[in-house]
Amino acid sequence: MYTLRGVSRSWQLDAVEIPALVDVTVAFAPGEATAFMGPSGSGKSTLLHVAALLDPPTRGGVWLDDREVSALGDDARSALRLRTLGFVHQTYPMMAVLTPRENVALPAIWSGTPRKAALERAGALLASVGLDSMADRDVRTLSGGQRQRVAIARALVNRPQVVFADEPTAALDSATGAAVLDVLFGAAREVGAALVLATHDASVAARADHVLHLDGGRLVPRLGVVGTGRA
Repeated sequence: MYTLRGVSRSWQLDAVEIPALVDVTVAFAPGEATAFMGPSGSGKSTLLHVAALLDPPTRGGVWLDDREVSALGDDARSALRLRTLGFVHQTYPMMAVLTPRENVALPAIWSGTPRKAALERAGALLASVGLDSMADRDVRTLSGGQRQRVAIARALVNRPQVVFADEPTAALDSATGAAVLDVLFGAAREVGAALVLATHDASVAARADHVLHLDGGRLVPRLGVVGTGRA
């Protein structure tokens, strides 16, 4: 189980402390999807970055089972992120000098997987997201939806326990976004990962098993909105 316990995150502006997250406690179960909704500035992206060990909490901690992983040193956190967590960004950054297959394989190679095995797994993942015929193309020729599928495959290459996705369809049209969500939800379930999304789109959130709302960095109740749990 992956858990945030009493997590707060503040930013310092001159002598003023500005809260971005306030006392958030939430657990993410394997194989389940949790969506965070809220207006711009509500703390959704900050929550994902803290949960994914990209930013440290100001107070509280992030736990993997019985281990407080947010308290690890920089190198240990980086290693755990690489092996255990996947992250799908809004802008799906990747290395233009590498093919889609090589981009997907890169985290596996960094984590010690032999290059041949990493490339084979990358090819299988690209096939699972419908891009087997484009695995060795120039990534600059791919559409936005195709690049987002590459990003999803890359996030899954190390068989993570938790996959984070920050507004994964924000830059896509509705049809492409729906197809990308099908891939994201299906692929996360296939590897048994917990899926954690930040979104402002109620139609995206409705596909999750759990929908939670943030306002001013705090979890707040919101009646009448539930996830269907259907991808």
